[in-house]
Amino acid sequence: QLEKSHSEWLEAIEREKQEVIRLQHHTKINLQNEINKWNEKFDACRKRKMAEYQETERMQQADLQCRFGSDLKRIQQQQQDACNQLRDIEAAYALCDTKMADKNNQIRS
Repeated sequence: QLEKSHSEWLEAIEREKQEVIRLQHHTKINLQNEINKWNEKFDACRKRKMAEYQETERMQQADLQCRFGSDLKRIQQQQQDACNQLRDIEAAYALCDTKMADKNNQIRS
């Protein structure tokens, strides 16, 4: 009788142990599922915010290009004009040097 009671008691403990293990496993799966759901929500939110940021950045760039693009083109044209004028001035100095050298040679002759 005592052995039977002891055996039943051990079986009951084993059943309780198995139930606790099953519940722990079930809880772990539920928690992992919740974590996965929150990770998906966070990832979707992060992607949405990144897309919003990129769109805002693109719109700001377009706005700057629209507002200052013509100024940039005008400044680039002014730089090109200044380079052309400098080249013309250098050519004029070179011509003057050549004429001066010719005059000096005529005077010496």
